[in-house]
Amino acid sequence: MIPQIVLGISLLSGCNGPKTGESDTEGKEKCSTHTKCSAGYKCNFGSANPSDPHAVGECEYQTCGLTEPCKKPQPCLPDKETASCDKFDNDKFCGCVSPNSQEVPSDPTTGPPTTGARP
Repeated sequence: MIPQIVLGISLLSGCNGPKTGESDTEGKEKCSTHTKCSAGYKCNFGSANPSDPHAVGECEYQTCGLTEPCKKPQPCLPDKETASCDKFDNDKFCGCVSPNSQEVPSDPTTGPPTTGARP
């Protein structure tokens, strides 16, 4: 009776270990049409049909999916743009980014722009 209990516990605990070839997929997030990947990642369905609601894929990082300022000088306009490089490979140049300005430019001779009906 005791060997049967030990066998049952070992089967439930997964003592069989990972199958051959599965170690390279360890840690990759699964995704589907209902489960999206994190920012910077895209769902790769492989040979599965992505329009199948039951298809499952793996999240894969997209080059320049996540960016940070480049450490090396890049061909961007100084003081106007920031050079953007891949977060995981700072030598990979992704482009120049202009700062997002919430200010509306106004001409001092005409005042700020107006909206709505004119008087």
